Amino acid sequence: MATNRATTSVMNRKCGDCTACCEGWQSANIDGHEMFPGRPCHFFGTTCTIYEFRPQTCKSYFCSWLLDDKKVFPEWFRPDLSGVILTHREWEGGTYLEVRETDKEITPSVLSWIYEYGARNNTYLRVQVKGTWHSHGDQRFAESFPNTDR
Repeated sequence: MATNRATTSVMNRKCGDCTACCEGWQSANIDGHEMFPGRPCHFFGTTCTIYEFRPQTCKSYFCSWLLDDKKVFPEWFRPDLSGVILTHREWEGGTYLEVRETDKEITPSVLSWIYEYGARNNTYLRVQVKGTWHSHGDQRFAESFPNTDR
C-alpha cells in the first residue's frame, strides 16, 4: 500500500494519481504503524515517504482494478474515480470480491455494476455501503463475515 504509484504499473494499468490504498480505507500494519478506515498510512502525505524502502505489505498489495489485465473493470472503476477499492480475497470456500468504500458514498451506478458483475461471473461479493458490509453468496459465505468494520 504505497504511493508514488504513478510509476507503478501492473500489466496494462497504472495507479496514476490514485492513492486510495494509502489513504486509510484499508487495514494494515506498515512498519509497526496501524492503518485502518479513518487512519491513513503513517508514511503517507502527498507521496509515500518510504516508497523506496516500503515493506512487503505495500509491495505485494495491488487492487483488483490495477491487476485487471483483461480490463473487465472499466477505467472509471479506478478507486479515486469510482470511490471504491476492489480487492479479490481468499476465504475457506474460494475467492470473493471485496468492494470497500473510500471517501465517497457508493453510488447507485457503481453498486449496480458490481452486482451485475457478481451475477454474470458467479462471483461472491462483500460490499460496503455506508460503512456496513453486505455479503452476497451462499449462506456459509454470508455467515463467515461480520456486518461492519467501523
